[in-house]
Amino acid sequence: MQVYTQENKLASSELEQSIIGCILLDNYKSLEIIKDLNLKESDFYYDDIRVLFNSVMALDSRGEKIDILTLAEFLEREKMLESIGGYRKITGTTTMVTDANNLRFYINKVKELSNKRKIIQEINDLSTDIEKLTLNDLENRLTSIKEIASDTVRFDNMFTRASDIKEITKVKSLSTGFNKLDRALHGLEYGTLTVL
Repeated sequence: MQVYTQENKLASSELEQSIIGCILLDNYKSLEIIKDLNLKESDFYYDDIRVLFNSVMALDSRGEKIDILTLAEFLEREKMLESIGGYRKITGTTTMVTDANNLRFYINKVKELSNKRKIIQEINDLSTDIEKLTLNDLENRLTSIKEIASDTVRFDNMFTRASDIKEITKVKSLSTGFNKLDRALHGLEYGTLTVL
């Protein structure tokens, strides 16, 4: 059981468990998304969920099937099943989610919380060392904080500006077979609904 600290406000057991639940429900899709978004062990706050994540990744690296039973067997062989809460903990992760469609959201939120914890730690370390640091050292430490912050997926980076989209050449329209109507409407265009 985790001890309550200020840091706990920057962690969500439910989100972290949901990631494990998604993996157990849909291995292939979930593991591809995890690799794509570069989710790491260090992004997890809770020790028991970190153990589950490491175990799942170990099973994947061995090419073994990942489900509740294989995960439980792996943890039992490693003598970690009881320390994470037993079968109840593993099955509890799958009750958190119904499918893996929201996995990207869960991962982005967990990474965001993880990065906030890292930034707080860096700032705390910086404040204790500030008297000993040169200006170059201070600049380097601030740059590392900026790099942590830039790792978080930002809402505005998820969209493309309309001005950045290059104009697509017009697709040839479909003739109606009526010359006057084709001249008036320029034919029927794909992707539009024409009501006469």
